Amino acid sequence: MRITQTARTQPIADEGTVIGSAQRINFIGTGVTAAVNPSNADQIDVTISASVTDVLAALAASAAAKDMGGGNITNVGTVDGIDISVAAIASAAHVAAAFPHTGTLAQLNTAVTDRDLEADATKLDGIEALADVTDEANVLAGASISATAGETLVAGNLVTFNNSGGAAKLFKCDADGATPLNDCSGICTTGGSADATVKFRACLVSTDIPDSLFDQALVAGDVGKRAYMSETAGNLTIDVSGFTSGSMALHIGTLSQVGTNTNKIIIDIGEGYTVA
Repeated sequence: MRITQTARTQPIADEGTVIGSAQRINFIGTGVTAAVNPSNADQIDVTISASVTDVLAALAASAAAKDMGGGNITNVGTVDGIDISVAAIASAAHVAAAFPHTGTLAQLNTAVTDRDLEADATKLDGIEALADVTDEANVLAGASISATAGETLVAGNLVTFNNSGGAAKLFKCDADGATPLNDCSGICTTGGSADATVKFRACLVSTDIPDSLFDQALVAGDVGKRAYMSETAGNLTIDVSGFTSGSMALHIGTLSQVGTNTNKIIIDIGEGYTVA
């Protein structure tokens, strides 16, 4: 059988092999071969050793396998020696072949420009799960300020800064104390002995106050009342009517919750006045 090609463009080889002079190729793998005629470079000699039925069936199968009309490609081989069939892609062996790294993050650092993956992983591990800025515990923890205690303090004490040996330290403040101890800087959130590091909150933050640090027993109806610095060092009161003349009635905040050792104050330290 002889097929003459008058204008040579692309040969009819299934595997995409360019037909050159004196070169033979298999045509669609069906027992059909083709070769450039040695006497006429514009002529291709095709030899068919299979039946016409086999040739047509093979042509149909080849066309179906490479049909791009529907957007699908049927894999008939490998890419770089890796099987890219659906079954192979889904296998762990294929993933390992495609990304053959079995080392540690430290070994991967050399493959990632300007990043220390080990350090990045440690940072990510340190982030609290589902952490956000509306988490009350996180907000309150961030609102606490560290300072040095000038005397023994407990959580809930009203405190103010005063000079102690040339250093600013926290002391209990009270309404009838000497200046500047009749002022208030905030409320302790953690206590400690003299010279220990303690924490306090200064403003617009909800803070727990134990029952023992109020001059009077609180009841549910006290929610919303103002709390003042007491004449007892470190304490609070909601009633300044019994203050002695000359004491400082200093507004500390507002009661937002009352309960057995679950009292809360929203700190809002304001201007005070001297009781007449």
